[in-house]
Amino acid sequence: MTKYLFAAPLRKTLALLALAAVASPGWSQDVGLSTRTHAIAWTLDFDNQPAEAFDYSDSATTSGLGNDYSTSIGDAINGTHANCQAGGSLGWITASSSTSYPAHGSYDFSLYAKCIAEVHSRDRILASAPGVPAGTMMKYTVTVDTNAYSNVIDPSLTPDAVVARLLVTVADDKHKADASINNTDTSVEPLRLKRTFQVPAGSYFDIDAMLKTKAKSFAGEGASSASATADYARVRVRSETPNANLTGVSGHSYR
Repeated sequence: MTKYLFAAPLRKTLALLALAAVASPGWSQDVGLSTRTHAIAWTLDFDNQPAEAFDYSDSATTSGLGNDYSTSIGDAINGTHANCQAGGSLGWITASSSTSYPAHGSYDFSLYAKCIAEVHSRDRILASAPGVPAGTMMKYTVTVDTNAYSNVIDPSLTPDAVVARLLVTVADDKHKADASINNTDTSVEPLRLKRTFQVPAGSYFDIDAMLKTKAKSFAGEGASSASATADYARVRVRSETPNANLTGVSGHSYR
């Protein structure tokens, strides 16, 4: 992401944010990227009994501006497959899940492949602007935009194939927005989450942007497959106050 800032002002801004962050207890645990993935499948064993074919999970947490990715991939001897991926960087996240199950000859919902991927982007912003006294109410808007698509076998079996969620916390006030899809085709559906709120200058507000994808395939008369993807979601912050701070304590600019 391009940042239209000169080097000297940027260093000064980051230094002030770092000092402010130190004075904000616990911020370092809240800021950064966290991901988790889980791939699991049940098939028939040599005695023709349901048995776990694979169960793989992965998770990662990165503080600050680093990239973070988790991947879980499983393959069974009968061709059952699951692939879950989640990752990105602060303010720029993605998640995807896909599964497939070979033809079984008859329906058996105890035999399946399932994949879940989830990613969170968390940061904290100090509400401030040149010449604005502490305590003055400032209006901010946070948006999250992503293109989502899914191909589920039965919407009732995967009600939330793709979930996007935005949570903004100002003191004890929580501003939440979410959206989900479970389409049975792969048509792209733009998702936008938006929250506008007031915050006193000199105070912090927290941003938690989340994407989650789920896919599940079952044993049936024919081969089955499912997929769910949320393309890279971008988090943006705006304010009606001229030259308002739009940089998180992480150092990431949300312009």
